[in-house]
Amino acid sequence: MYKTGVSGIDDIVRGFPPGTLLVIAGEPGTGKTTLATKIVYTNMVERGSKALYISVAETPEKFFMYMKMLGIDLQRIPRGKFEFMYFEAIKGQETVIMISEVIKDYLMNRGYDIVVVDSITSLLEWLSDAEARNFLHASLYEISSHSKGLLILIEDLSRHEKAPSILEYIADAFIELRTRTINGLLTRSLVFRKIRGRRIVLGEIPFSITEHELISAYSPPMLEQIPAIISGKKMRLPCRNIDRTLGGIYKGSQVMLLYPLTTNTPDAYYGLPLLLAAEYGLKMGIISYDIPASAMICRMKKLLKSLGYNENIIDKIINIHYSLNPLLFPMSELYNKFIRILTKNKIDLLIIRGIRLLIDLKRHENIMWYLYNISLQLRYMGVTSFYYIHYNYPYKIDSIVHYGDIVITYEPKITDNEIKDLFIIWKSFNRRIAIVSDAEIVECMNNIREKNSSKK
Repeated sequence: MYKTGVSGIDDIVRGFPPGTLLVIAGEPGTGKTTLATKIVYTNMVERGSKALYISVAETPEKFFMYMKMLGIDLQRIPRGKFEFMYFEAIKGQETVIMISEVIKDYLMNRGYDIVVVDSITSLLEWLSDAEARNFLHASLYEISSHSKGLLILIEDLSRHEKAPSILEYIADAFIELRTRTINGLLTRSLVFRKIRGRRIVLGEIPFSITEHELISAYSPPMLEQIPAIISGKKMRLPCRNIDRTLGGIYKGSQVMLLYPLTTNTPDAYYGLPLLLAAEYGLKMGIISYDIPASAMICRMKKLLKSLGYNENIIDKIINIHYSLNPLLFPMSELYNKFIRILTKNKIDLLIIRGIRLLIDLKRHENIMWYLYNISLQLRYMGVTSFYYIHYNYPYKIDSIVHYGDIVITYEPKITDNEIKDLFIIWKSFNRRIAIVSDAEIVECMNNIREKNSSKK
């Protein structure tokens, strides 16, 4: 099977069998050449394929330069493994015949198993409809079928083109790349218009063009793929009373920490994931949508130092952090960035901050699709997550909290000119509503401080 190297596509298509004629279609600038190159490069690396790239649109200098800018230096691949040919389409039918012979020679005689034609549209313009059908079916389709290789044809679509093209009828697989602008941000999506031999349920997925990966796309996991939380490892907090109240925290569980919009994030909320990370040596990450993650790290380091942890442990715990401005990315791009962060860094524990701002800014962009699917991805990957959320929020906050295995609200109370901090545990693995007072938090912190002091 020939894979694309794009997990979101491969999860759905599960590879293209030998003899496949694949059409990648789209308007100019949608990423057709980039996806074709990604497929070529992936199969050269993973299955030792030999590939020929035929271009009638772009010179070799520009092609290699643009791919290198995206992090793939194809000129370093040994000759005989990858070859690039440039033909001038202005020669008309002569070029069509020449390219047809080259494809047949490389796939049938020279041991090459992948050929890309970029773009087939430029060649078909020189042929009548009858000649085009004959060229595509009697020539290219037959060659790809008998060669047992992968023939990729790139088709340029016009902005208003709706009816299926000749290529869609003969192709074994037809993928269309689309772009649209939402709130001034460019959104990319990939549509499976035809995949022979596959039952496609998810017809469209978002994708991104990125450095080094070229194309990245991630399909949401199926519900049956999500493991039961209580079947995983149960982690215990060093504060026994609080741990008993929560019933522990299972690996892959999701903890919702809510606090009033008018207050700072309580130290106890920072302490909860930090203590777990320190106790179990977890690799922790931060994704913030509202404030720089560096500001959170400064506060976390200060808290850990006050509890007696040494510099080495602090630096080991807190070293992965990302700050994402929601106004700079469409939802599809934010989703792909989120999954790339998880997979690239192999995070065990993740803090997510700024959900309220994200909903405020993206409530017209299917925000609940985003929140639900990142929740599924976190569970699927077994990442224990802590969401910091303002709880006096008028839009859909119940839907977010619904995803949580543990739900805690911070509610400061003023009585007799004295402020008391209360933490109400609405949902936990103990399945009981409980209250943790500020005094219990202070006692817990003092015990940890004494424990770390005795080790020195």
